[in-house]
Amino acid sequence: MTPNSLLRSWQRSKEGAGLLDLEMMQTQSLLSKNRPKLIVQLEGVSLLERFPDYGFYYHVSMDAEAVSPGYSVEARADLLPFADKSVDLLVLGHCFELVKDLPSVMEEIDRVMSPMGMIVIHAWVGHWLGERVTRLFHPIPELDLNYIAMRDIHMACERYQWGIYDKQSWSLLPNQLSVMQTVRNQVVQPMTIVCEKYEPSWADTGGAIFGSK
Repeated sequence: MTPNSLLRSWQRSKEGAGLLDLEMMQTQSLLSKNRPKLIVQLEGVSLLERFPDYGFYYHVSMDAEAVSPGYSVEARADLLPFADKSVDLLVLGHCFELVKDLPSVMEEIDRVMSPMGMIVIHAWVGHWLGERVTRLFHPIPELDLNYIAMRDIHMACERYQWGIYDKQSWSLLPNQLSVMQTVRNQVVQPMTIVCEKYEPSWADTGGAIFGSK
């Protein structure tokens, strides 16, 4: 099995199902409020229950899964088959943890995002013990997943002008978790971070609306 399919298997397992439900609820809430025309999800189990009646939905993975209400597309996250500034809602289903070249993926995400488009980042985010210790407590230790810290998210927001619109830390119910799972939930926090792609204003460009960079 590929790392991508192992991730999806974990999401559907007893241990991962609670987090999957929370991520689906958050994603569906954003869909109902914004009704985007072009929706793209990168990796993970589909967080849409059905194909939207107001737009198009593409589910992209390195090993495209047929079990999705959207159009399954096999592609790399750093080579997305979408036009510049075309995606209205981009959902990252733990994509950042799977890719090896995170800066290239962030660059590609910024390329395809429409002005004022929204990026939903679902990720396990390490906080305070550092990369080496955090890896030991990751919920899927058999996968060589990337370590993601909040500073990585903040640096991307600053570089690409993504404003953090909302941020949620998911604390799973302690009585449903083993001792190890409870510790993991503190060390590697499951989070959903919603960003909005700013549209440069006339003031941001110094008034040079016809000029080049």
